[in-house]
Amino acid sequence: MTLALAVAVVVVLGLGAASWGQTRIWRDSDSLWERAVALDADCVVCANNLAAALVRRREPSSAVIDRAEALVRHAIELRADHFTSYDTLGVILTNRGRTAQAEEAFRHALSLAPNQGAPAANLGALLARQGRYAEAVPWLRKATAAQPAFPGLRSNLGYALRNHGIELARQGKLDEAVSLLTEASQILTQDPDTHRNLGQALMERGRGADAVPVLERALALDGGSEATRFLLAQARLQAGPRPTPR
Repeated sequence: MTLALAVAVVVVLGLGAASWGQTRIWRDSDSLWERAVALDADCVVCANNLAAALVRRREPSSAVIDRAEALVRHAIELRADHFTSYDTLGVILTNRGRTAQAEEAFRHALSLAPNQGAPAANLGALLARQGRYAEAVPWLRKATAAQPAFPGLRSNLGYALRNHGIELARQGKLDEAVSLLTEASQILTQDPDTHRNLGQALMERGRGADAVPVLERALALDGGSEATRFLLAQARLQAGPRPTPR
């Protein structure tokens, strides 16, 4: 499971209507911001958004990442209070594997704009990638509340909840684990692992009757799982015979 990093892009108003002859320039975001930076090298938003567009390319080369970092650092030099530039810098540093510096950039972005969803989403994803699920979940919750329609954000929250719930179950904190895994199952409705882990946690809590439908759902999603089939059999034994209909 890979947690995706969001890249915020500021929408610039007031550019005016493009003429028919300029249509080719605005066809994609790279071309748009390349043109904007060429016209004004000291445009903070233009430099940041070109950097964001470059880093969003599929498998950007090291040279492209170098240029993106140079652009966003130039934007920061021009305006040190522009939270989006720090957010984009964090994404670039994450791409480079410089996680400690990336975390610092995301946290600085949040210090400048505490209610913005993108840096909260990115910080949460970065923490989750490091297995720091307890720290990640609050940031992902915050981001989801701020930007509920952000692509991939709810699934990131779901996976962080699931993995933190599994950690808690292993520590014997079953009530907390059941709570988190239940929430995760409501987000990751098609993920058999989430339902299986929830079912197992419910069983370990002695709630076999509650575990049965959860494990039936897990088996419906992954009919070839012998582990789920075995857990379901155990849950049915724990639950006891079903009441006979009158």
